[in-house]
Amino acid sequence: MIKSESSAQKDGAGLTVAVLETYHVRHATYDATGAGERCTEGTRVEVLKEAKRLIISREGSHVVWISGMAGTGKTSIALSLCDMLKDEPTVLLGGTFFFSRVASSIKRSIARYVVSTLATVLVRNEPACEEALVAELKKDPDFYTKTIKYQIENLLIKPLNSLEPIDTAESKESQKTSESLEPQESQKPPERQKLPDSPNTFKRQIVFAIDGLDQCKDEKQLRELVHTLADFKCRVPVKFLVTARPDPRIRKIRVHRSCLHPRFELYSMDLALVTADIQHYIETEFENSPAAPEWYTDRDPAELAEKAGGVFAFAAATVKHVLSAKDGFIRAKRVREVKELKAKGLMGLNEMYAFILARTTALSSSDRDRVRLILAAIIASRTPQQVKTLAELLDLSPLKIRRVLVDLQAVVFVPEADDAGDLRVLQMAFVDFFFKSAPEGVRVSESYGHDALARGCLKRLAADDLRFNVSETKSSYTANPKIEPGIPRSLRYACIAWPFHIYYSAEPSTYDSQIDSVLRRKFLFWLELTSQIVEADHWSELLLRAAVAKVRLCLDRRIAEVDFRVGRISRCAQFSSRRDLVRPVVLEGHRIQRGPHLHLSSSLRTKGVPRLSDIFSTLQGAGFF
Repeated sequence: MIKSESSAQKDGAGLTVAVLETYHVRHATYDATGAGERCTEGTRVEVLKEAKRLIISREGSHVVWISGMAGTGKTSIALSLCDMLKDEPTVLLGGTFFFSRVASSIKRSIARYVVSTLATVLVRNEPACEEALVAELKKDPDFYTKTIKYQIENLLIKPLNSLEPIDTAESKESQKTSESLEPQESQKPPERQKLPDSPNTFKRQIVFAIDGLDQCKDEKQLRELVHTLADFKCRVPVKFLVTARPDPRIRKIRVHRSCLHPRFELYSMDLALVTADIQHYIETEFENSPAAPEWYTDRDPAELAEKAGGVFAFAAATVKHVLSAKDGFIRAKRVREVKELKAKGLMGLNEMYAFILARTTALSSSDRDRVRLILAAIIASRTPQQVKTLAELLDLSPLKIRRVLVDLQAVVFVPEADDAGDLRVLQMAFVDFFFKSAPEGVRVSESYGHDALARGCLKRLAADDLRFNVSETKSSYTANPKIEPGIPRSLRYACIAWPFHIYYSAEPSTYDSQIDSVLRRKFLFWLELTSQIVEADHWSELLLRAAVAKVRLCLDRRIAEVDFRVGRISRCAQFSSRRDLVRPVVLEGHRIQRGPHLHLSSSLRTKGVPRLSDIFSTLQGAGFF
């Protein structure tokens, strides 16, 4: 059956947008699972009210900037504002991006993903932008390799400029009406006609939210993003909500526009007002807890709020630490212990973290090692993991993981079920503390968790369940199933994450023999399963990352030799981007659509295209294996 021209165009547009969605970071949006906690009802009322007023207003700066130290509640405020704007009829929440340096959200620390994420959400929320966006993507499908300024101009500004502001549309309609009328002295001025509905006539203000800008790792990308936001110009009304710590990297960026001057400095607000909000938050949480209220006094919330010193993160850690105990007597004991801490505010937050981790010093040496291992692995994980999945990767039982985390639920969210819900760190400030200021027996380097997961991933790939036709597809010409039937989450994770963890490990070259052993036997099996995984990046990108990791520490070799080896890997990886890579293996965007056919394709040759076996040999010759 031959498709109609309009149908073919629609399919082409969908395919083009699908390429954009490859670089859409789902966990970075405000409505993603585990995005964070909103402001408790009745708190931060004035800040939310004034910020919303500035955002909705068509006047003033196009950037509403909220600045505050760690733990002052910037993310909670941003999340609450997004909820409020979502229901505001005069505003379209065009897109959101919440930065994070936690490794489980590694893409959330890279500024290059901001624009593609905002553009993906924008076209979903405002379909009238799709045609212009698709046109830009067709012109340059390699947008991700370009500068942030280029991406914003082509993926945001041009699609937005395809919309027609209501005032411009009304002006055109009025002019058209006046030209059609004969001028007569006795005739009254024509009444203002109702503007005809048009898919490209836009009546609302578009708002984009970017939270935690200081969490961007690359200073060059950070500087480019700030400059581009400052210079943002569009024919439709657009505003940006931006939150960040007072990071020296941001402060030293020189821009000519005053729009980047903070509108709200949370650390300079009236401490009494903030303390009252914190007290209200603690009272609400204590009152709504399942246990009877006899375990705390009327004065406890006020004294704990005073101890917080204006830092909401301190209050949140306190509440979770206290309420993680089910027994009222233990809760009361924990309240007393927190009130006895010497420091307040940010120093008090670090003392709180140290107090929570101090319980681990009484454990045996093997149990302390497990605490370090599990916490480091949770932080380093490329994506949040279930208890069962992490247990399989670390070769531990789920019960042992739960025992380690039972007293750490003030800083780590632990789901009730082993195979549902994800483990995650609750506060970014704890990650900084864990790597830099934790007690001597607990503190580890950032590479510690990556090393543990690199070993676990390679061991998992060596297991027998990574085999031929792991997806149990009936025919090599059948498209990959949308849902992986019965493939363990730990195996799927290992397939896409092993190069990532090796890249960030302390010494990538130590994994040479393991990589060699696994991929010599299971290269095609790994490639087949990777093609089944919806979230997987292009397999060649995974190989390239591992290859770069393998040579990046070879300082004793000449740079030319290192560049040559990486160059060969890179050229080899480019083969997979070609649509004629062994024709039966259909490529869509960055995903191989018929995984099982790879085994046949590995021995077939198409004119001008290397066989997969030739690619493997090239990798081997480049020193990868």
